[in-house]
Amino acid sequence: MSDDELKALVANIAVSQDRTDGLLQNVTARLDKLAASQDRTDGLLQNVTARLQNVTARLDKLAASQDRTDGLLQNVTARLQTVTARLDKLAASQDRTDAQLAKTDAQLAKTDAKLNRLAEMYGGVGNNQGAVAEEFYHNSLKANPVLDGERFDFLQRNTERSGNGLANEFDLLLVNGRTVCVVEVKYKAHENDLTNLLAVKAVNFPRLFPEYAGHEQRFALAAFHIHDRLRQAALKRGVTVLQRKGDVIESTAA
Repeated sequence: MSDDELKALVANIAVSQDRTDGLLQNVTARLDKLAASQDRTDGLLQNVTARLQNVTARLDKLAASQDRTDGLLQNVTARLQTVTARLDKLAASQDRTDAQLAKTDAQLAKTDAKLNRLAEMYGGVGNNQGAVAEEFYHNSLKANPVLDGERFDFLQRNTERSGNGLANEFDLLLVNGRTVCVVEVKYKAHENDLTNLLAVKAVNFPRLFPEYAGHEQRFALAAFHIHDRLRQAALKRGVTVLQRKGDVIESTAA
């Protein structure tokens, strides 16, 4: 090979090497670019992986919370079932109680009806006894209008008067020119009869009968039966006591 041919070969090899070097540089640059892209991809994947791990942890936490919620709901459901069962039991018991009360009410209604009939019967007896006592004292005083040694000119029976918001009925009134005596008549006298005579009738009488303002006003309690304690209380408070003694009246002045 001549020198020129050798030089030409060397020159061709140099040119080919330059192209090879250029290609290698180009490949190297592309590889570097791919490596950088891969690094970015790895970074993104790591970021995504971290976020997925965070999401997974939160989902696990939510799942655990849901498990607790389910447990609580199961507990509440069980307790509600227990309460419902007790309410059902109470309702059944109340139904039985209501039925028993209804039966008792019916029995009480029958009993009340019987008691009312008895009250009417015995009330009638009481009224009849009161009428008997009033008739006796009225007839006795009418025949002999003398009380505590004082003779009266007039005898009034069942005198009723009302006015100025007041109303009272007085069993017997004995009247003369200077004295008026209010007589309360009972078959069997009680403490409240004396109280009513002094606290009500004695207070209302001068207001209802102003025409007797100039008279001495006296009060008497007449009864077929009066126990000694009440008799002494009446006398102590200035009330004359009238009692039946056989077919006549025994008068005890206060």
